[in-house]
Amino acid sequence: MYISGAIIVTNFVYFAYTFLQEKLKDRTIKTVIIGLPGMLFLPLIIFTNFVISDIEFLDGGNKIVKFGYLYYFYVVYMIAWSIFGYYCLLKKSRHMIDTIQKRQLFWIGWGTASSVTFGLIFDLILPMFGNFSFYWLGPVLVTFFVIFASYAIAKHHLFNVKVITTELFSTILLIVLIIKFVLSESTGQFLLNGMVALSFAIFGILLIRGVWKEVSQRE
Repeated sequence: MYISGAIIVTNFVYFAYTFLQEKLKDRTIKTVIIGLPGMLFLPLIIFTNFVISDIEFLDGGNKIVKFGYLYYFYVVYMIAWSIFGYYCLLKKSRHMIDTIQKRQLFWIGWGTASSVTFGLIFDLILPMFGNFSFYWLGPVLVTFFVIFASYAIAKHHLFNVKVITTELFSTILLIVLIIKFVLSESTGQFLLNGMVALSFAIFGILLIRGVWKEVSQRE
C-alpha cells in the first residue's frame, strides 16, 4: 500500500508537469530528480523497518501499523510532491487561453484533489496519531479521480479515446496470439500460430499508424 502511494504521487507529478503535451526540459535530470525520492523509499519500505516497523492484527480483521522513524519523512515527501504537482497544474492554468484545455484542467484538478487530499489525510496523517478508522477509504477515493478523468476524456477530449482503444485491443489480441504460439503442441501449430502472430503484429502497427493519421488529418 505504501509502495503504491509512492508510485502514484511520483507519477502524478510527471503527469502534472507534462500535462497537455509539454515535454520535460533537461529531461534526464528532471526525470531523475522527480523520481529519486520514490526510488529511495521503495527499498526502505520493502527491506527495512525504517518506514513500516510492524503490523499488529486485532480482532475483527482490524490492524494497526507501527511506523519507523523514516515514516515522517515519507509523509513529508508525499505531501510535498502532491503540492508540487498542483503547483504545476495551477501554473499552466494561468497561461491557458483555450476553453477546452481549461475544462480539462478543471475536471482533472477536482478529481485528483478529492483523491489525493483525503487519501493523504486518511492514510498518512491520521494514522500518525493512531487513528486507523478511515484507513480503508484511501484506495476507495481513487474512484473519484477515475470518474472525473473519465468525464474529462469523454466530454472534453482529454486524450484521444479512439487511438487508446485501438492500441489497447491490438495489444491484448497480440498477447493472446503470442500465448497461443508459445503453447503450440506440434511443429505445424508452431509455424501457423507464429505466422498469425507475426502477421497481426505488422497489421496492428499499420492499423495504429492509420488511426493516428486519420486523427491528425481531422485535427
